[in-house]
Amino acid sequence: MRQEAANRLWDADILATSANRRSDASYLLQLLALEILLKRLWLIVVGNIPHGHNYKSLFIGLPAEQQHRILATAKFRMGPSADYSDLP
Repeated sequence: MRQEAANRLWDADILATSANRRSDASYLLQLLALEILLKRLWLIVVGNIPHGHNYKSLFIGLPAEQQHRILATAKFRMGPSADYSDLP
């Protein structure tokens, strides 16, 4: 699953930097990679893979420790421009 997500992110980077970009396909691949990684984390931490595509439910269903780690990483990567104040 990790490699599948990495492949989506690789392709998203290629599309995002293309001079002939005509759509938001790179963003959609990034979202797919996020979902795959969240479900992989579920498998590791919770022991199963949930069905559905509700990212908020996937996030909230994780233990608090994993939620905090994800938010800390996101804040580090996104810097002060990101606002995560409405998340649990």
